[in-house]
Amino acid sequence: MPKLVFRFAVNDNLLQWLSFSKSCRKFKDTCLNQAKQRSLHKPKFEILYDATVSDNNKKLTKKASLEVEQAIFNQSGWEQTLSKLNRLMIKPKN
Repeated sequence: MPKLVFRFAVNDNLLQWLSFSKSCRKFKDTCLNQAKQRSLHKPKFEILYDATVSDNNKKLTKKASLEVEQAIFNQSGWEQTLSKLNRLMIKPKN
């Protein structure tokens, strides 16, 4: 089962963005200009991906053994998927 975790610092900048963003839902609004005027910067965050494998072979679901987990990860291509997901978060520096 995939798991997704967002990590971010709750600070004044983020709180201002959250409050301010409620009015930024219209197409072609002026929110970006207003954010610049308020000296808001892009909030920093991190996304972590993980997966848990379960085993219900005896009708009672439990966390799978390392052997079963590895077999499932190999079959599903989890390492390649994880690599691609992580690359989505890395943007080239201009």
